[in-house]
Amino acid sequence: MAQTKKEDIRAGIVDSARREFQERGYAATTIRGIARRAGISPSNVYVYFDSKLEILFAIYDPWLRGRIRALEAEAAAIADPRQRLRTVIATLWKTFPAADGAFGNTFVEGLAVSGREGRYSRDLLLWAERRIADLILSCLPEDRARQLQDTALAHILFMAFDGFAVNYVLVGPSRRLERCLDLMVDLILGE
Repeated sequence: MAQTKKEDIRAGIVDSARREFQERGYAATTIRGIARRAGISPSNVYVYFDSKLEILFAIYDPWLRGRIRALEAEAAAIADPRQRLRTVIATLWKTFPAADGAFGNTFVEGLAVSGREGRYSRDLLLWAERRIADLILSCLPEDRARQLQDTALAHILFMAFDGFAVNYVLVGPSRRLERCLDLMVDLILGE
């Protein structure tokens, strides 16, 4: 007989995993620990999720989407294109890495530890890159926007986010971040 999935059990797994990841990081978190905290058996976790990475995605996906939507709202209220662009990049490189106990680093760690066997889907990254690319384009004069229409620049900014997230956990915020932000804004604007 097929087991019936219950939303409260799934939510309990996700909540338990969130706390385990915050306390232990991705690598030290185990399915057994998640299950114990949720009050279920480890085998029951696998009824709801195929892997620890899938559980991490269940947490990270809404976390990142919510943060990007909040950034879009914040950026929409900034009239000066240069300041709006700086805010977008600063949020990716400074605010996101520090948010929720450096949760972005937990995600980077999860991807690094899982490797190719983790069945990583690029859907969230592609969605986020498109949203960030649109924010960047809204800051650029028309001639510059034509040169940067694709998501390659947003991809570079996200790859840098990975580094800033790891750096935040290792040594704290980058001491050169403000200079990096000014340089990146100047490069993007062609100044």
